[in-house]
Parts: sequence; C-alpha cells; structure tokens
Amino acid sequence: VNNVRLHVQVNGGTPTTILSGPPGGWADGVAQFQFTVAPGTNTVKVWGKGVGTTGDPNTLLNVFAPLMSTPYPAGQPVALVLDYLGIIASEWANISERRIERMVNPALSGLPPFLVVQGGLNSGLMIAQYTAASLVSENKVWSHPSSVDSIPTSANQEDHVSMGTTAGRKAGVILDNLTRVLAIELVCGAQAADLIGPELLSSAGHQVWEFVRSIVPPWDRDRVLSLDLQAVADALASDRGRKLAQALVGGAAR
Repeated sequence: VNNVRLHVQVNGGTPTTILSGPPGGWADGVAQFQFTVAPGTNTVKVWGKGVGTTGDPNTLLNVFAPLMSTPYPAGQPVALVLDYLGIIASEWANISERRIERMVNPALSGLPPFLVVQGGLNSGLMIAQYTAASLVSENKVWSHPSSVDSIPTSANQEDHVSMGTTAGRKAGVILDNLTRVLAIELVCGAQAADLIGPELLSSAGHQVWEFVRSIVPPWDRDRVLSLDLQAVADALASDRGRKLAQALVGGAAR
C-alpha cells in the first residue's frame, strides 16, 4: 500500500495512517507481549517472568490450564497480556481500515471510485470497505479489558478473579477480525497496484502483490466478494502467509 503513497497525499502532506507504516506501533506492543515456554523447563513466562508450568508447550490449552486453576496466578498475568494483545490487534485493524478507505475513496486516492474502472456498472470494492469498517467497529467493543472486571465466587473465598478466560476468548475474536481486515487491505492494495502499474512496486510490494494475485484475480467486474476475501484471509493465516510475513519483516512477524 505504501507504494501508492503519491496517490494518497492530502494538502501536500502524507496521512498519519501512511506515515505510521504497517501497522503503526504494533511491533513495539507485540514486543511487550512475551508469552513463552522456557526450553527444557516448561516454565511459562509472561513479560519474562515465570508464572507457572505446563506439560506440553505446544498445546495452548495446556499452557493456560494450570494458570487458571491455581490461587494467586488465577490467570491474572495471562489475562492482563491477553487484554493487551486484543487492544494491539484492534488498533492494527483500525489503521488498516483507514488505509483501505484511502484507496477506495477517489477524492483521497486519485484512483477510480472503489477501484473499478467501469464504476457505473460495478460497485467494485465498496462493500469491502463496509466490511472492514464493521469489523473494526466490532473490535472496539471486544477490546474492553476483561481483567479490570471481577466477581466473587466460592462463597467469597475467591473474592477476586482475573476473567482471563474471557480475555483469551475476546483476543481470539479480535485476531480473527484483524485477519479479515488485513485480507481486505491486501485485496484493495493489489487492485490499486493493478490500476497504477505493478511495475512501480518495490521488491517487497511486488511479492505481496504476487501473493494476492496467486489467490484471486483482478476485479474487472462485480462478483461474489466474500469468496475472494475469505480465500485471502485463509492464505494470510496459512504457513505460506506466515513465511511471507517473516521474510518481509523478519522477527516482528510471528
């Protein structure tokens, strides 16, 4: 998307969502989210501190289970970072949606409305932005931290609980929504590149364009949009998508 920067400048300046890069300050936030299992010890660490043990480090449920069934941890350290992860993912999706808007809006991009040449006959990628906006708005609800809530249980013996299970479930929903929003940005970005000329892309941009075009064809006329978006979202979450992300941004992508 950054390769079409000349088409999204407003009043001689580059918008914040472009200057921030993909996807803003998320990498710094993810760097704070350290949830690891120490090799050889199976000690679970959050923010570098041991908070429990697990039998199988490859099973997420086994990692969380002991933390959510012991007195002090009660999932609290995990609940806090899972809430934080949800906020990070929500903000990433928010920035992504604004970049989508800048591509489909002809007043901001200088490209055909909704990235389709025959706009009178086709709605193009208009509904794609609708979908992204809806998912981002939903994420704002899911992003309210569960760890600030508590309700006593067990005859008030457990008078403060972490709500960590809910934090984990919500983070999962937000991450799923983020994947779909990023898929929409990729589809719109590839279409914008087709209109401008893929040869103008950087090496990294061209790799992403090729990735998208190996999954879905250009948008010449209206068709069922959901199939394209789901196909790209699935590919983005696959081993192939992760390997591409790792190749492009290195250790920041996991």
